[in-house]
Amino acid sequence: MANPFPFVAGDVLTAAELNGIGEAWTSYTPVIKGGATTVTASLTYAKYAQVNKIVFLQVLATVTSAGAVNGAITISLPSGLNAITPSNIRVVGDFLIQDTGTAFYFGAAHASGVSEISGLSYGAVDRMGANSPAMTLASGDVVAISICYEVA
Repeated sequence: MANPFPFVAGDVLTAAELNGIGEAWTSYTPVIKGGATTVTASLTYAKYAQVNKIVFLQVLATVTSAGAVNGAITISLPSGLNAITPSNIRVVGDFLIQDTGTAFYFGAAHASGVSEISGLSYGAVDRMGANSPAMTLASGDVVAISICYEVA
């Protein structure tokens, strides 16, 4: 593979050159859903950085409205994933739900399509929210992801 950067081994890079390799972290507004219902949430942090075709993304949001019963919990992406098959088992990072007053649920963030991420917990047969745990997002619940993926 050819070197995509105009630098050679031994070069001393300035801060400006390092910053030019990838974008600064950029804010975005993710769409969080419980099943088919979009939930309102207060965003504590929702940013991504793209270096060439790799996107690093983190979201931390507190739900302020209710979601759908027994629906998979998903978070939209700022740019689409590079589609691969089978996509339903493509793990791209971590997925966390804090069900306020009940428990923390931690699982693998996986590509539930090319434009959104959902979570799979250990032993689950379906996505978090729809199964393992089957839950409804409610006011005060926290949803967080930390992922890295290749853009299309």
